[in-house]
Amino acid sequence: MNNERIIKNLENNKNTELIKEKSKLCSFKETIENEKKTQLELYEKRDLANESDINYTKISYVSDIHLIHKLKKCKSKYDIEFTIKDIINNLLKDITVNSLYAMIYARDDILLIGGDVSSDFNIYKLFINELSKKIKGNYTDLKVIFILGNHELWDFENNEIKDIVKAYKNLILSNGMYFVHNNLLYIENNLLKEISEDELDILSYNEIRDRLTKCNLIISGGLAFSGYNDEFNANNGIYRNTINREQEIDETKKFEKIYHKLTKCIYDKNVIIFTHTPKKDWSNSEEYMKNWVYVSGHTHRNCFHDDGEYRIYSDNQLGYNYKTAFVKSFYIEYDYDIFSDYENGIYNITKDEYNDFYRGKNIRMDYNRDGKIFMLKKNGYYCFIKPTARGKLSILNGGALKSLDIKDINYYYANMDSQISIIKETFFDKYDKYQKSVANYVKEIGGLGRIHGSIIDIDFYNHIYVNPEDGTLTGYYALDIIEKYAYANIPSLLKVNCPLLYENYKKKLGSSASNALIVKGQSTEIILKPTYYSSTDIYKDSRKIKKMQRLNNGILTVWHDNNRKFLN
Repeated sequence: MNNERIIKNLENNKNTELIKEKSKLCSFKETIENEKKTQLELYEKRDLANESDINYTKISYVSDIHLIHKLKKCKSKYDIEFTIKDIINNLLKDITVNSLYAMIYARDDILLIGGDVSSDFNIYKLFINELSKKIKGNYTDLKVIFILGNHELWDFENNEIKDIVKAYKNLILSNGMYFVHNNLLYIENNLLKEISEDELDILSYNEIRDRLTKCNLIISGGLAFSGYNDEFNANNGIYRNTINREQEIDETKKFEKIYHKLTKCIYDKNVIIFTHTPKKDWSNSEEYMKNWVYVSGHTHRNCFHDDGEYRIYSDNQLGYNYKTAFVKSFYIEYDYDIFSDYENGIYNITKDEYNDFYRGKNIRMDYNRDGKIFMLKKNGYYCFIKPTARGKLSILNGGALKSLDIKDINYYYANMDSQISIIKETFFDKYDKYQKSVANYVKEIGGLGRIHGSIIDIDFYNHIYVNPEDGTLTGYYALDIIEKYAYANIPSLLKVNCPLLYENYKKKLGSSASNALIVKGQSTEIILKPTYYSSTDIYKDSRKIKKMQRLNNGILTVWHDNNRKFLN
């Protein structure tokens, strides 16, 4: 059914009046009180990370839109259509349109819509159709994933749950979007793939794990129901007359069984558990999985927790009373480790496995040499060494090789820990901490703050070189590696090339004594004229630093037995 027919049916059936009547039935006293008590959490915005970090991907989320309430003042089909389009525009306005970032890193943003969109199926269809048109027109690098809420069941009395789920799934998939209900979606090579509910039931732990070896991100969930909630459940009419308390408990146990299976076989993966109801409603365990992300709605009690290990996002439940719509966002790691199940030891691997490993770490490189590679894994770190036909060894850094003096592979395995400690304690940790403090300051004033080697990006053309020898900072504008213009200090560069960031910098100075962009003893005088600088020496240093930065990915790519001055 197209939009015109849906809207025509709405008007012919005097559905604007029906919407008003339904809106009176949609509210629950408990949820209305929760909305009032947690309005500040709903309105609070959080900037949790910087999207320039290629090891993360952006996830936006919203739940409990409750269209029936937002349409109750509509007087015609045109009002209905306009209001739905306006809600969709507001949901999408903070999502980047076909971003350069998505094209460069072959990564799409993700939008999670967490149930209770509408208790009227025709209105739900209209929302889906309008959202699909908008995405196909302007947001082709956005993946939208839906789950059902309890309100989505209201129009389906005397229907079985499996048939209701199928109706929604077919509608959503036919409009180019995605659906989660007791299944599992995963991203591999930027494609969204599925392990169905039936497959999750019959596959062994190892079989599921094998399917997900090269996946960047896993999303599982669904309505999940409220089987463990003795106070607010089917007996209170939250599904109207579609299912009873006994059925609700059965559906909860179905999902809980899937969840517990996943905790045993993908405990170390990047996982989002996306449910309409909060965890306490569908699980008899109070424990959350470390580093997994839990997104939910339903209660209208907006709450948020993120301590770096446990992440619970239930703070964008729009509810009945909030008139417009918006998304909130978080970032989640987007990597994988194909050797995560390997014990400590020395292994022979192929060039394809080596390339896959680096791809999983979001590091671009191509390695094309034939022959075996030694993979050394020890205490969470990796080292890759290539043997030659003459028995010599070379350490690998991406596609580059550097000869090693000792020919015994066991020597390198035995000394991996001490080599890593020497690099980190003698030089790298201190430099890395200092460089990150500068990068964070850049982010705080609105710049990218992306680190690569000894360079921090302010934006595409403006950068900061962090000298690894003495810690001095040089701001420069670069068209390419030769055509560069260096400024007397970072504030001078900002004033000339990044005026908005410069204003933010001045405001930050006014509220804080710290200034990570000026080295102690360096002049803060603004000098507008830069100096032409054609030398490429900073890139030579940067390549050396980049090798050490591989330690942040768990990869040892340099080896110094007798010389601890790592920049030589």
